[in-house]
Amino acid sequence: MPSSRVSYVANCIDSISFKKLAVIGFDGTPENIKCLNENKISFLISQKPFKQGFDSIKLMVNYLIENNQPSHEIFFPIDILTKENAAFN
Repeated sequence: MPSSRVSYVANCIDSISFKKLAVIGFDGTPENIKCLNENKISFLISQKPFKQGFDSIKLMVNYLIENNQPSHEIFFPIDILTKENAAFN
């Protein structure tokens, strides 16, 4: 599911269908983590939205105050969340 709202879809699918599906979604929202722990979602891809926002503001401040030109490409790591490691994210 290309959305952070995968928990809405996961809650609508009955438990028999989950055995046939691998449901993967984005973002470690509380609702998504709950569905992950209930085995309604197989994996979550966490894009670390707080870090992206923080680094964006930091780049803008450095550009406006210190006149530092930001790089044209900025890479961010992603985390693959499973039921076992979601609590540590």
